[in-house]
Amino acid sequence: MATTPDGCPDPSVLAAFHTGDLPPADIDRVTAHLEGCAACEAALEVLDGRTGSIVDAVRAPWADGPVAGAVIGGRYTLVEPVGEGGMGSVWRAKQTEPVKRFVAVKLIKAGMDSKQVLARFEAERQALALMDHPNIAKVLDGGLHGGRPYFVMELVKGVPITRYCDAHRFTPRQRLGLFTSVCQALQHAHQKGIIHRDIKPSNVLVAPYDDRAVVKVIDFGVAKAASGTLTERTIDTGFGGVVGTPEYMSPEQATLNNLDIDTRSDVYALGVLLYELLAGSTPFSKKELEQKGLLEILRVVREEEPPRPSTKLSTAETLPSISADRGTEPKKLTGLLRNELDWIVMKALEKDRARRYETANGFAADVLRYLAGEAVQAHPPSTAYRMKKFVRRNRGSVAAAVVLVLALTVGAAGTTVGLVRAEALRVVAVGERDEKDKARRAAEDERDAKEKARRAEEAQRLLKEEEKRRADEEREVAEAVSRFLREDLLGYVGGAAADGAFPAEENLTVRVALDRAAIRVGERFRGKPRVEAAIRRTIGEAYTRVGQSKQALDHLKRAVALLVPPADADPTSKAVQDYADACRALAIAYQADRQHKVAIGVFKEVLAAREKAFGPDSAETLRAVQELAAPYASLADGQTRDRLFRRVAEARARTLGPDHLDTLQARFDWAWANADFTKVKELIPALERIRDERLKAVDPSDRLDDATLQAIVQLGGAYQAVGRIDDAVEQFERHWNETKVLYGRNHRLTLKSLTYLAGAYDQARKRNKCIEACEEAWNGYKTGFGEESVEALGAAFNLARSYWSAGRLAKGNKLLEETLPSVRKVEGPHSRAMRTRLVQLIPMLRREGKVARAAELQVELDTILGRVNAAPAPRPVER
Repeated sequence: MATTPDGCPDPSVLAAFHTGDLPPADIDRVTAHLEGCAACEAALEVLDGRTGSIVDAVRAPWADGPVAGAVIGGRYTLVEPVGEGGMGSVWRAKQTEPVKRFVAVKLIKAGMDSKQVLARFEAERQALALMDHPNIAKVLDGGLHGGRPYFVMELVKGVPITRYCDAHRFTPRQRLGLFTSVCQALQHAHQKGIIHRDIKPSNVLVAPYDDRAVVKVIDFGVAKAASGTLTERTIDTGFGGVVGTPEYMSPEQATLNNLDIDTRSDVYALGVLLYELLAGSTPFSKKELEQKGLLEILRVVREEEPPRPSTKLSTAETLPSISADRGTEPKKLTGLLRNELDWIVMKALEKDRARRYETANGFAADVLRYLAGEAVQAHPPSTAYRMKKFVRRNRGSVAAAVVLVLALTVGAAGTTVGLVRAEALRVVAVGERDEKDKARRAAEDERDAKEKARRAEEAQRLLKEEEKRRADEEREVAEAVSRFLREDLLGYVGGAAADGAFPAEENLTVRVALDRAAIRVGERFRGKPRVEAAIRRTIGEAYTRVGQSKQALDHLKRAVALLVPPADADPTSKAVQDYADACRALAIAYQADRQHKVAIGVFKEVLAAREKAFGPDSAETLRAVQELAAPYASLADGQTRDRLFRRVAEARARTLGPDHLDTLQARFDWAWANADFTKVKELIPALERIRDERLKAVDPSDRLDDATLQAIVQLGGAYQAVGRIDDAVEQFERHWNETKVLYGRNHRLTLKSLTYLAGAYDQARKRNKCIEACEEAWNGYKTGFGEESVEALGAAFNLARSYWSAGRLAKGNKLLEETLPSVRKVEGPHSRAMRTRLVQLIPMLRREGKVARAAELQVELDTILGRVNAAPAPRPVER
């Protein structure tokens, strides 16, 4: 901290102290100095425009409560209040260091700093600090300011779960899925020894993250340690203290001395929350309870049985609006809640906690069983249990009834003897009638059993017919695609078409063969949408591979349109996943066509389909996340790309463990995407292990598979990035040798591998080998993709630069000049590709002595730079 010669803080330090921009340690030093320096205090008074002790102001900054603009802890500037409770308030604040971001700061209210409140406030901070779960708000910082405690949490921009579900018209199934995340968050807290004790919608917020609803449990302000204490200042609730919100309070909380609380109290509150999510109201509504006194409220919570959710819903005056908020019809919603959902909720709401779910995880597991169509553990209470409960609740009435029955029995004993004979005759008659009824029921049961067996047999027959129909359809699709590839596509290569539509032609390119085959698709497969979609997808993916993205888009958009599934289709069904596969191919084509924003929208649709079908951490979902990251990189949105790669890496570590090969691969992909070469260097041993494990899994007599080839080329890239050039050359040579055998010399992947190898040769100063590799890549791209393809033009640029590196200046200049007209035509006269080539070609022409030609191209470059610096015209987006 800067000081003046007489030991006082520098004026700049005092100014920073006044605005709250000093680090906490310097704030303490300045505060101590002000206690004995009237000159510095007077200087601050001038800055502040007020009189009175600045030290006092620092010590008690919120005499009348916190205000916007106040600086807490030297780095949290209060912006606006976002919530208020009985003992404190929560503010949105701006953090200034070590990172700039918005956070939530919780402060004790003025006048509320009693011993009990301070203990509870500290307990909440400690409770949050103990936990690390994606569905629980994280605590980031804490301390004292002016003698009062505060703590800083992540800012959750969410709304209560009930309001979120209603606003988005979540169906009961969607609500149940979201509810399981709340259970998992509470299970984490319970495993850390924390009982929330105040679960309710306002403490369970939902916010959209990556177009996905994410739960955040907040406000552990009345949390209690399941064993021991949270802090040394924690005060157990004494006699006469009731903690919680009445509508969500468990029976054991509804006492004037609720010491005997365990995690099943939170299970009860979760039951109330699920009740409200499904039925639109709590079992005992706030309006009902407000009409009663405190002791009566507690009695109701402890003793009265709540109605089942379906019963509550069926009698609700607002049933139509409740059903609309759940995206279903009133009658259907009531029927949906009956039986299993009623049983699940009522099990959680048992007065006897021994009959509730043992844990929050157990509760979630039963909900997941219901969602999966499996038998649930919850079931309705038995008749004997209901009778026992009735007797306990009505001991006085039952006792009086018993006495009355006994009195009547004694009085009637004298008349019984005369009736015995008549009763005997009646019994015989009844017995005969019962036998007949029994025989009739047996016959009916046998008839019902036969009917049930017949229906089961019929259902099995229909199921087999449906399975056969699907298998036949899949076989028809596969045979049609195979026949198309054999006759309509490959038939054009090296020979005439099967029907003579086109003559034989030697050295026919794949692109021309695709063009000819594609002409006939719509005509040949009219009326067979799935066959047409499969073939159009095959053609579209082939066009993408050969660099013809616009032709690919035509076919892939048609394939997607043909495969749109019904709105109520099962997310795991083949129809939905075929649609997602076609969308994925379409997104890749949009990306290849440089329509990155459109590609992002389609990739997001693929990701949503994978998540619904397989869950957020499945291999299919995480692959979709990685593919979504690619167009963000093209748009230079590094922050979003980083978040997506981080999601994959963290999910892999969470589900597979930190040392699993897939986890290590995800960590490398994340580091590589961020060009974090320090991390890349650390991960090289992991990449070597991945390569070796992949190689072990391949039979020596077989060719290497795609996963193993990827491991080799990624290791080569890592070696190259950290300067191990000879090792990089070795890996790239192996990769190229394998790919040219596996795919052929002119395949896109082989040529790409050759380009990697050429770059390594250049770094290793193996100039002749670099030129040979670049020449082969250029010729291969011209043959397979066409001389004016983007790939061939890029390969020509690489070859020109390899000539320059070898000192063959004129040859490099000549080649690059020859390709400029094609670059103008394909990429555009003012494109980035044109600019890059001119920037490198112009000085080479000057070195060759072609000053006039260099000057001509300089004029063109200046024009391009003028266009680049101006605001670009908006490009129409194809949808």
